[in-house]
Amino acid sequence: MRFLRWHARVERHLETLPFEVVVLRPNLFLQGSPSIAPAIREHGSLGAPIGDARVSMVDTRDIAAVAAAVLLDDGHAGAVYTLTGPAAITHTRAAQAIAAATGSPVEFRDLSESEFAAVLDGVLPAWQVAGLLEDYAHYRRGEAAVLDPAIPELLGRPALDLIAFAGDHRHAFGG
Repeated sequence: MRFLRWHARVERHLETLPFEVVVLRPNLFLQGSPSIAPAIREHGSLGAPIGDARVSMVDTRDIAAVAAAVLLDDGHAGAVYTLTGPAAITHTRAAQAIAAATGSPVEFRDLSESEFAAVLDGVLPAWQVAGLLEDYAHYRRGEAAVLDPAIPELLGRPALDLIAFAGDHRHAFGG
């Protein structure tokens, strides 16, 4: 999986530098779904090659809040934080949340890899689509469902959830 390998390479490089480092390892971004919002609006469906696998998707607003916290507070040097949402959810559940937020029907479609690549053609560059296909194979194997307590521990509040995300971004999906 190229993206995970690239991240690991960057982390190894950071270890060689002569300054304090904090590593944030976020899971799948909830904010990635608005990039396919036009397809969701047009077809009334959210599609991905993932089946019923669960992923502990994280809101990028939580990633930013954690980054600010570790920059402003002492005691994080050398730490590695895995950032996840508050629950591991299926894409079916994500489609239901978008439908509830927009008031429009949205269903999940389990796409083949080639169908998924075709949806993203022209939306993302080919190298990124290839990387996403590798990521989705990782998700499909259930390797991204783990929940981590870093966000609530660092922020003193629960991680933002799918319902909040869908409501806050309903206009992107057509609501």
